[in-house]
Amino acid sequence: MSLTQTRGASTAFPRWIGYLTVWQALQSFGGLVAMLFKSDPLAWGGLIPFYFPLTLFFVWVIAISYTLLRAIREQEGSQPADSAVAT
Repeated sequence: MSLTQTRGASTAFPRWIGYLTVWQALQSFGGLVAMLFKSDPLAWGGLIPFYFPLTLFFVWVIAISYTLLRAIREQEGSQPADSAVAT
């Protein structure tokens, strides 16, 4: 798994973003369990198949946006001034 292969290397995204992405992807399969239940927290409108993945999705969007903007800012700051493209 490439999440654990980059120790000590400078990467655009931190390792925890990869783990958060995997966790969010696994959480999105909670709806499959909801087909088996008609009520309680495991039903379609319940806590586990709907609200946990929804909350985690918005946390993931905010985290990805933050780290992507930070990586773009760092990349722009590391480019030399004379390497700009002339228009």
